[in-house]
Amino acid sequence: MKKKNLLSDQRVVRYVKRAGKSALGILYPPRCPLCDRIIPVGKDRVCGECRGELPWIIQPYCLKCGKMLDRSEKEYCDDCLKRTHDFTQGIAAFRYAGKMRDSVQRMKFSNRREYLDFYAEAMVWRAERWLFLWRPQRIIPVPMHWMKKNRRGFNQSELLAKKIGSLTGIPVMPHAVRKRKNTKDQKKLSGQERRTNLKNAFEVSADLSDVQSVLVIDDVYTTGSTIDEISRVLKRAGVRNVFFLVAAHR
Repeated sequence: MKKKNLLSDQRVVRYVKRAGKSALGILYPPRCPLCDRIIPVGKDRVCGECRGELPWIIQPYCLKCGKMLDRSEKEYCDDCLKRTHDFTQGIAAFRYAGKMRDSVQRMKFSNRREYLDFYAEAMVWRAERWLFLWRPQRIIPVPMHWMKKNRRGFNQSELLAKKIGSLTGIPVMPHAVRKRKNTKDQKKLSGQERRTNLKNAFEVSADLSDVQSVLVIDDVYTTGSTIDEISRVLKRAGVRNVFFLVAAHR
């Protein structure tokens, strides 16, 4: 009798969940993360028109930072040839261009956090082969200073990291690295200014003595200054390899 009641309870829970999702679909219909038009519930996350316009990063791409290259005979982008990065290797799902750029802007500045499900799934699909090779033991999001997080209301890198952790089964350490300095906005700074701006901005706030390989998650890669600075503090804490995965590469 108890077993039958338990099964009945489980059916009720499943029914309530389905009903809740249906109600939410009516009140807040899903929208395409690229063009923001309403799409049918239960269909693909991207509308049919935008599916063909997804700016996937394809070969050839830089073997260090994952940026798309303009010639197939090249192995590294100009930036990675000019300077040494502290991270081990990294990749991105998309180019930061067109509708994808607009999507990321809406996500961050218009609180469109629902786009993050699509980003996370695309990132995991794109990184499947690399995750098998890298075998990261932990996922660590790029941290945000508490003042900036309070203003925005969320840290998109932390939310992405948790979703990617759920999809891959890799443990997430959302507070392993802390941003202790409220730095200037990086957008209008040069490469050297970015590196200076972030110097000593991060610190490790967790025991990583038994971790040799980590995957750092962020939304956009521009010059690599943020990933480099985080890689430095992680390596000082004993981590040997720091890989990164981002939604888009400028």
